[in-house]
Formats: sequence, structure tokens, C-alpha cells
Amino acid sequence: MKKAIALLIIAAAACSSASEHGSFTDLEPARKTMDEAMALFVKSDIEGGFGKLRNYWPLPSGEIDTVIEKSVEQRKRIAFRFGDSLGYELVRQQRLGDSLVRYVYIEKFERSALRWNFVLYKPADSWTFDSISWDDNLQALFDLQP
Repeated sequence: MKKAIALLIIAAAACSSASEHGSFTDLEPARKTMDEAMALFVKSDIEGGFGKLRNYWPLPSGEIDTVIEKSVEQRKRIAFRFGDSLGYELVRQQRLGDSLVRYVYIEKFERSALRWNFVLYKPADSWTFDSISWDDNLQALFDLQP
């Protein structure tokens, strides 16, 4: 079994107020924002990628800064192990009821790939990011139900 070399899962903090952050009235602009972030992650612009997501992620800024710092550290190890990043691909969109949706991307490298999960939550009339995670557990992609 492949050992995960990087995993960042951040859930929205209960004390955060969604009204202080941006939101999406529908999923098309959310998807565009994720694509823009993925394009930056592929270029190893971790700060820029998370910067695209920051305004729609109801977490304290300091916590997002910590995610960015840890991601930058892990990317150095990934580049050595996986080679150069070659691009990204959306591989799954899964909706649960009217309140949850998950987008799963892969970031393609020369020797392997990373799995990116973006979960959005709609408590009332708009969507915000609930959690964002990335890891090298490609097997889990096959375990997803349609």
C-alpha cells in the first residue's frame, strides 16, 4: 500500500462567520475558481492557488497561511519523487442532496499523480468551501461511488 506523502484537510471552523467571506450563488463560478487554482498549483504557485480559494473558505487567515506553508514544504518532496507537474484533470463531480458537492481533480506528474478534493457546502442560498485536501492516494479514486 502506498504511503501518503501529503495530506491537508481543513474543515471550516465553527467559529468562523461565512458572512465575512465570499460565496458562490451557483457552482459554475466555483468550478472556474477551482480550475484557476489548479492551474496555479500545476505551476507550483501554491500561494497563488490558495489565494484564489481564500475568499471563499471560511477559515481564519492564519490557518490558511499554515496550510500554504506546509503545502510549499511538501511540494518540494513531491517534485523530487514525482517529477515535473504536467497538468490537471477533473475526474469526478459528486453531489449529495442540495447542500454538498465534491469535485475531485488529479494533478498529473511525470511519474505519478496527486488527488485533490474540494468539498463545497451550501447552508442556505450560496456555496462556500468546506474542505480542501490533497494526497497521493490514487487507489481511493477507484473507490468513489458514481
